[in-house]
Amino acid sequence: MDRAGLRRQAQVGLTDLEIDKITWRNACEFYRFDPFTHIPREQATVGALRAQATDVDTTPRALAPDETHSNILDRMTRMTRERAGK
Repeated sequence: MDRAGLRRQAQVGLTDLEIDKITWRNACEFYRFDPFTHIPREQATVGALRAQATDVDTTPRALAPDETHSNILDRMTRMTRERAGK
């Protein structure tokens, strides 16, 4: 979703910086990762990256019939607890 779509969906006046922090910037800062080291931000749009990925299948795929986002989250939570020994 683009910034305008996120802003409309949230129906609040978020700045571009706030949207970036919600969607990717905080994670990049936490992991000390600069996503624009090799590709400038202007060339890192979904369309531009897909155009460069001619050898990769970027076709969107549906979840398996028995999967939903909520049961995937439940499964991930269970796996995390099992790894932590809880």
